[in-house]
Parts: sequence; structure tokens; C-alpha cells
Amino acid sequence: KLLVLDLNGLFIDRRIKRHAPTNSKEVTEDAKVGNFYVYERPHMREFIEWVHTRFEVGVWSSANFRNTTNLVDYVWGEHKNKIAFVWGQERCSDVGIAPSSTSTRPMFLKELKHVWKLKRNTGLSHFNKTNTLLIDDSPYKAIRNPAHTAIHPCGFTTDDRESDDLLSEHGALRQYLERLSDAKSVPDFVQTNPW
Repeated sequence: KLLVLDLNGLFIDRRIKRHAPTNSKEVTEDAKVGNFYVYERPHMREFIEWVHTRFEVGVWSSANFRNTTNLVDYVWGEHKNKIAFVWGQERCSDVGIAPSSTSTRPMFLKELKHVWKLKRNTGLSHFNKTNTLLIDDSPYKAIRNPAHTAIHPCGFTTDDRESDDLLSEHGALRQYLERLSDAKSVPDFVQTNPW
């Protein structure tokens, strides 16, 4: 099975340096990556190591490609050579409208049909709607995909750092994916086991 994973909100909270907390009591960033302060979701590293033992993994972010690759380098570290593909905003569908009335950024969708069109030489040509799952904290990014091919865990922010265990060995996402890995059909599993 193929997991197509988001970055910001799933693994990290990424903040532009000028928007980072200035209060010394705020949590300290884990890294500075380009123009961003990066805050890791707890158990991120162990989850990254584990997920590659059970799934093929692609990364698809709606950030621009340079920022995406810099963040992948940081998040995956020595495991980045295990990633099947890394895509950024340029592979998203820009529908030209903002996702909410408070946003000025365009709405980028992640249409899995682009993943399923990958050439044979990528080794991913056998993936389709029955064996692919998009995991992104923004549900609107999956609206053009077949039903039950995406789940949307709550996005991570630094406010959740002390209590968040989504990615831990006993966390909800890892337990869900353990069960999914043995399922015949991703959509059937997701329909029967709604996130």
C-alpha cells in the first residue's frame, strides 16, 4: 500500500520566523529550516522509521518545492532515501480560490489521480484507488479524490506538544495504519473504520 503524507500539521508545526512566538515561556523551536521555525510533533522520528517498514511512502506538501524538500530533509533525515516521491505545491491543483474567508492564499488540492499516473520506471505504477491513502490534516485538499482514499488527523500545533501522542506506538494513527496494512482495500477499510 502507498501512503501519501503531508508535512505541516501532520509531522510539524512550521512557522515563518516573523510569526514565531517571542515570549520566552513559549516552546522553543526544534530547528530553523529556511525561513521557518520548525516544531516537531512528539514521536515523529519513531513514526517515520516505523512507517517505512509497513508501507511505500510519498510526501506531498502544498508548500513550494524548495521549502518542501528542505523540510523533508529535516523531518526524514537519514530515511529520506526511502521516500518514493516528494512533491510540492507545483503538483497540486490550484483552484484559484481561498479555502476560507480569512485566507488570502489560493486553495491547493492534492488529486491522487496524478500519483496513479506515475510511469512504470518509478516503481509506483501499480498503485491506484484501492491501495493508496492520503493523510492530510486539511480535508478540503482531498475533495476531488475517490471516496475513502484519505483521512484527516487533527493538525499539530505547539499548543498540543505536551499531550499529543498521535504518532506514538500506541497512538491513534499508528494503530489505525497497523490495521490498514492488513486490509485488502483501502476504501473498504476507511469506510468501515472512519477516522
